Amino acid sequence: MVGVIIALLKLYQLVVIVRAVQTWITVDPKHPFVRGVAAVTDPVLNPVRTFTMFGSVDFSPVVVIVVLQVIIRALS
Repeated sequence: MVGVIIALLKLYQLVVIVRAVQTWITVDPKHPFVRGVAAVTDPVLNPVRTFTMFGSVDFSPVVVIVVLQVIIRALS
């Protein structure tokens, strides 16, 4: 059971990375894949963004990935 949770957390990390890359490149925000990634990640990233925006630089994906890594290591 713990292995499944760890695998899902690692998958979520990958999705957060994809979301971060999408913000660096020009993508169609109406594309179903882009909307799906945003729908999965924005509920977690948006609250973190309120504390991690420095000018126009958004560190929320980094913070979320670090927190996920801490959780994964605690479960391992």
